[in-house]
Amino acid sequence: MLNHIMLGQGQDIIFLHGWGGSIDSFRGVGEYFSVKFRCTLVDFYGFGDSPLPGVMTLEDYADGIEEIIENYAMNEVVLVGHSFGGRVAMLLASRNNKIKSIVLVDSAGLKPRFSIKKFCKKISYKFKKLLKMDVSKCGSADYRKLSGDMRETFKNIVNFHLDYCLEDIK
Repeated sequence: MLNHIMLGQGQDIIFLHGWGGSIDSFRGVGEYFSVKFRCTLVDFYGFGDSPLPGVMTLEDYADGIEEIIENYAMNEVVLVGHSFGGRVAMLLASRNNKIKSIVLVDSAGLKPRFSIKKFCKKISYKFKKLLKMDVSKCGSADYRKLSGDMRETFKNIVNFHLDYCLEDIK
């Protein structure tokens, strides 16, 4: 099970941090709201104190949150997701009827609009790779910091778009 802490009592709020974050990302907010709510702060796989069991998908991260929901018999859960955590929140809200509402904070997850700048970067990367040139400075800063299973997990996550599930979120 994902590493997590619970604060307070009452209706359940689960806080889902962004890429590179941890339980500490929402600790202050969780402590504030724990006066009236039961706040669960989570370390996603590969972050904080939750080990990465291998290459993960967005569904794997959502399954980890559902395991917490089931383990504590939570109902009418509010999910608060920042960036990557917003991706997980959207997927869960589209498939789990125990999710009452979601709060998205600078969320990721929808297919980005076409951009000439991004298109040029992709073409440049492909040419460099084809010509066996140095591509170590290509990709986002988050991507360049990663290696192994975490890098493959990152690619799975950023290439998974949730536009299709929006109509399933009530």
